[in-house]
Amino acid sequence: MMTRFITGEGLDEGWVIVQEGVYRYAVMQTGGMLVRIVMREYLAAEIVWE
Repeated sequence: MMTRFITGEGLDEGWVIVQEGVYRYAVMQTGGMLVRIVMREYLAAEIVWE
């Protein structure tokens, strides 16, 4: 994720599945930076930097 964040590549392309059913994330640039994380299809987080 940090590589995508620094280079800007792969942003706004939807979910990146790291391990099916275990961990996925999405990074979006919409004025600021938005990161969404889902773990085990149970725990979710959304982080926003303006």
